[in-house]
Amino acid sequence: MKSRSILVIFLVFCLFSCGLVKESKEGVYFLIRGNAAEIKLWEKAVSLFEKENPDIKVRMEHVPYGQYWPKIETMIAGGSSPDVIFLESTRASAFIDLNALEPLNSYIEDDSDFKKENYYPQAIQAYTHEGILYGIPNDMAIYAVYYNQDLFDRAGVDYPRSNWTWTDFRKICQALTIDQDKDGNPETYGFNIGWTYYLWIWQNGGDFYNNASDPKQSTINTKAVKDALQFLKDLIYKYRVAPTFAQAASFGDAAEMFMTGKVAMIIEGHWMVPQFKSIKSFKWDVASTAAAELPKRKVKANYNAGSCFSIPRMAKHKEKAWKLIKFLAGNKGQKILIEGGFSTPALQTKEITDFFLKSTPPQNNKIFLDMIKYAHLPPVMPRYNEMNDTMYRELDYFWLNKKPIDEVLQGLKKQLDQLLEKR
Repeated sequence: MKSRSILVIFLVFCLFSCGLVKESKEGVYFLIRGNAAEIKLWEKAVSLFEKENPDIKVRMEHVPYGQYWPKIETMIAGGSSPDVIFLESTRASAFIDLNALEPLNSYIEDDSDFKKENYYPQAIQAYTHEGILYGIPNDMAIYAVYYNQDLFDRAGVDYPRSNWTWTDFRKICQALTIDQDKDGNPETYGFNIGWTYYLWIWQNGGDFYNNASDPKQSTINTKAVKDALQFLKDLIYKYRVAPTFAQAASFGDAAEMFMTGKVAMIIEGHWMVPQFKSIKSFKWDVASTAAAELPKRKVKANYNAGSCFSIPRMAKHKEKAWKLIKFLAGNKGQKILIEGGFSTPALQTKEITDFFLKSTPPQNNKIFLDMIKYAHLPPVMPRYNEMNDTMYRELDYFWLNKKPIDEVLQGLKKQLDQLLEKR
């Protein structure tokens, strides 16, 4: 028996030494989401990281968006998790509430190469809870007005200008709406509302909750909210310069309407740039730096959201995960992602700012950076997506003319307050 054991040990040694069996090296497990073009960028960034850190291998797994969130939740609940996950700001609070994310303060304090001040404070704010940072920002979801320059030129309308008001915006939409056969169904609309009512409510001094950082009750039924929603609805039914939600759905989505020339303006983020680069039939741009805000009512407002890199508490390779996050969210990693055109950077170093401003189209990239100072934090709450779904469902009664606005908003407030109590 002893001689047989010695023989087995000898054979195993030979197999390893001859390269027939390789030592297993478990890499940093990076769970990612995104479309095909985005995945190529992630692969390029990870490849550069591995080249600069030959002692660290990264195992990157791509999961489609709809399956991504339940997969993370299932893994964490089952006692295992990736080493690095890619979160959205509106979903981060749910994971923080579950105590599922690693606090990053100590990593930053112990790392002289990492400077938190290199990031826009609005981006840091989105992932900070009670003074603890749980994610390093990757980008910001800043919105701008995309417009069809050819349609503006054809209508003899000036391009969006500084400090334009809601009245200015409505008149421009009227000038850009084309109904050649006068049948009440324009061939080209001035604007597609999409989901952007958030922005208009904030511009009118309203909000959905009393405190974004720690919401206690809904303020959805205030006059400021009501007036903003009514303004948008009037664009659809009174002035007929925007399609109904049903009409918009028949065209596809806001991006499809814009790309096919069926709408002159939409409000979207920088992530649309890769798709719009394919437009050959007309010239387009975003509102210039001189018009550094969306159409304004009472205040300037934009959207303070985006994505971040986080380390789950149950990660096996936390120190290596930190190195990967620091690289992806740093100058070298961000340059690769900005090249793809998807991101408004959360990193405010001169190197990244200059690189972003030189990346075109659009010509007026600076608008996205100018609007960061007006970014409005969405409510930070574990049930954010459930509450969003409730709002979409109930507001449909208003958009579709099935219930008056006061009835819709009063009922919606009750439902949102009940969800807040269950937090």
